[in-house]
Amino acid sequence: MKYLGILMCAFLAFVLFGCGTESTSTGDEQPTVQFDEYVWLDTSIFLARYQGLEGTILPEPVLNREQSLGEPFTDVNGNGVFDNGIDEFIQCDCPQNMDLDDNGRYTGPDEAWSPGIPFDDINGNGTYDNDPYNYWDYSSGKPFADYDENGVWDEVPEYSYHPVKLMSAEVKAGVEKYLAESIDHDSLFFTSDSGVTYGLNYVNNGPVSPAGFSFTFRDSGVYFSYLDKPDQLDGREFFVIDTGEISSGTEQGRLVNASIDYILYYDRTINTDYELEVGGITYSHLLHIRFDNPVAYTLEGYENTDFDNTFFDFYFSESKGFIGYRTRAMANESDRTYFYDLKIPSKNITMIK
Repeated sequence: MKYLGILMCAFLAFVLFGCGTESTSTGDEQPTVQFDEYVWLDTSIFLARYQGLEGTILPEPVLNREQSLGEPFTDVNGNGVFDNGIDEFIQCDCPQNMDLDDNGRYTGPDEAWSPGIPFDDINGNGTYDNDPYNYWDYSSGKPFADYDENGVWDEVPEYSYHPVKLMSAEVKAGVEKYLAESIDHDSLFFTSDSGVTYGLNYVNNGPVSPAGFSFTFRDSGVYFSYLDKPDQLDGREFFVIDTGEISSGTEQGRLVNASIDYILYYDRTINTDYELEVGGITYSHLLHIRFDNPVAYTLEGYENTDFDNTFFDFYFSESKGFIGYRTRAMANESDRTYFYDLKIPSKNITMIK
């Protein structure tokens, strides 16, 4: 048992979470805690995801597009847009000419930009930039999402902007199910000196991926499901912790319902007075639940080694409830770190000059 704790500490120190420790003094026993005081979910707030290991981290998003402002005109009716037949648009071979692209008509801000037409030169380099798909190509003067508010663009930030909310998916007698859903509309925004507002989704303006997990509360305790595939959510559910009083210790051979093709066992280790440091913040008196040392068998009784080195870590706080988990799940080759807390990046892209 002593050596298992040392190995766990060394392994956690290797990954970004650092080394977790039991915060009790020498000779003291870890206290027992109550399930309801620690194992709860805050469904009222949006969550931002701690990114994990370097190989899976995207840079802080950069705004790589500038808006054409359209050709000048005299806004006779003062509504801010060009109205043909009402507003004045001068076409002539004279200094007052407003037809800057010489196409015989007014060219508005929503049309393709042509040289000579005014544009929102956000980074001040004198050239029109418009690459909405490459949002991690940073150069001086471009707006970017300053996640850690350190005033510089970080190619490997600590936190990603992955807005998630725990939603109540099902409530029945004795059963409450909560699904973590990615939120598409919670984008990053930047408003330029010209008054143009730019929206930027958290990743490449692409579709939102599933958040990847859910919790189900039953009378017997809480269950966890992870999403390697969305349609296998229920089939990959396993028992995390019992209701009632929780004590520290290790239980051998905890059964996990992994799939219909194999049976998977884990050792479950519980610490009721755990200490964790993430991003310079120390969290004390946590409930830490770890599943490791997997052994998988097919239904025919043959051992399946695909699951070697997989693990799950869960962290619960008395003041915050669920604050995160880590996993190397089901033969996946990389650690997945999902740490949620109050450190949520601003929704405004910060302009750095």
